[in-house]
Amino acid sequence: FQAEDGIRDIGVTGVQTCALPICVIAPDAQIFSATHARQDPHEIEARPALISALRRADLAICTGAGLEAGWLPMLQNRAGNARVMPGAPGMLFAVEGMALLEDAHHHAARDKGHVHSAGNPHIQLDPRLLARVAARVAERLAQLDPERASEYRDRQARWQSDWSARIEGWQRSAKPLFGQAIIAEHSSFAYLFGWLELYQADRKSTRLNSSHANISYAVFCLKKKK
Repeated sequence: FQAEDGIRDIGVTGVQTCALPICVIAPDAQIFSATHARQDPHEIEARPALISALRRADLAICTGAGLEAGWLPMLQNRAGNARVMPGAPGMLFAVEGMALLEDAHHHAARDKGHVHSAGNPHIQLDPRLLARVAARVAERLAQLDPERASEYRDRQARWQSDWSARIEGWQRSAKPLFGQAIIAEHSSFAYLFGWLELYQADRKSTRLNSSHANISYAVFCLKKKK
């Protein structure tokens, strides 16, 4: 479909991955998010307000790679919006086709099996990959709203120029960390470490805390890797 009156409503499920480029490229659109930064994106309840919002959406942007597989199909079915059904132009998966890292963080609980079967979808800490998401968003908006295609592409190009300069600055700031041994609690940091060439000494599958056992384990791992 093509949006005759422009893209007015955009739904986002991967707020950390998709929200920034959308706000820059389509500043006049109404954006609603199915998740927030403090929420587990694997477990989202199909609330009435969320169903209603998806029903109005001209475009829905999800992270993909199975991250939303446990709840997105039910939400789509209950919303009944043909524009954002699987395979429709208004349904965009941000990481689709990207070469993802192997996912070491398993979610085998409940009845969903391995949620990240297509690879690690937590790309948000590598700004280079966020730039690729922004380019995809701009092109999909241009496809759906051809009358404003040049506006979307121009905004994306200006943002890309500024973003690239910021990436260079962040890399310079992180240079003193090169070669340092680091412990992280979740596989989402894998892209950060890969971008900045940091060394991950170990990965905790459970949440780190300040207990004596956790601190002792972390110190042991760091010393072992030196």
